[in-house]
Amino acid sequence: RIIGELGGVAAVHEAVREHLDSRPVQQAACAAFRYLGAIRENCRTMLDMDSVWLVQRAMSRHPHDLVLQRLGCSVFQHMKMPRHELCRVEVEGVLEAMRLHADDLELQQRGIATLQRLAVDARQRQSMHEMGGMELLQAAMWQHLEDAEVQRSGLQALHRLAVDEGTCRAINSMFGGSLVHASMTTHRVDAQVQTWGCVVLLLLQRLRGRGSV
Repeated sequence: RIIGELGGVAAVHEAVREHLDSRPVQQAACAAFRYLGAIRENCRTMLDMDSVWLVQRAMSRHPHDLVLQRLGCSVFQHMKMPRHELCRVEVEGVLEAMRLHADDLELQQRGIATLQRLAVDARQRQSMHEMGGMELLQAAMWQHLEDAEVQRSGLQALHRLAVDEGTCRAINSMFGGSLVHASMTTHRVDAQVQTWGCVVLLLLQRLRGRGSV
């Protein structure tokens, strides 16, 4: 917090803005934003300065830089944003990072956790659906089925997506409960996986019960 009060957020913001083509600067700045943004007062400053947009721009500028993509996702994963501000974050950069780095477990962990955080309203959830977010989420959960962290965050993201009837119907048509069942079977002793798995299955079953599938 003290660093933020001393102008740390502004200094990092300026570094990102002035050195967009420098990967080392962008990596270091995103790492700094990840910790600065985890403090509410600093996060407010970052929002006021539109630093979030700069992070998104850095990610789109260097899509194949795995370290930068991990750090960019981590910024959004940990920022102390109010709900109405989360709705303004564009998900395209996170989805592109997941698409380009499908084999990287850490990137998928951070990307899925970020999607789970950002899926806070119907517009954002619809955007994720239209941009292929559910396909990416499904692919990551299948590819990293043995990783409990991916499964926990993935099931929480599915829960948020399944709240809306349209996206819930899409989940049903893509894989029904098969992915959820596989996750729960693989991680029987993980209470969070079991809890969120049950919640997602409940939402899917309610939709079927209404005859909306």
